Amino acid sequence: MAFRHWDASVRRWETESGQWAVIVGRHADDTAAEQTVEVVGTVERGTGAAEELQDLVAQVRVAQGQAPPVSRTPRRIP
Repeated sequence: MAFRHWDASVRRWETESGQWAVIVGRHADDTAAEQTVEVVGTVERGTGAAEELQDLVAQVRVAQGQAPPVSRTPRRIP
């Protein structure tokens, strides 16, 4: 399981700390299992670029007339 992302601002791989829900299934509407995991990372939660990248991809897809992507990244537990 990988929780790392490339942070271009510091030019290295980072991992956001926190509790994450890992969901397994055939697709978003058909999940078979869910488990919460605690990740000890290299940066605090919310300091990564993952959300910014997802927003950018969604904007590009909508501009191209496509549906926004379904998130395939682990969900953070608030």
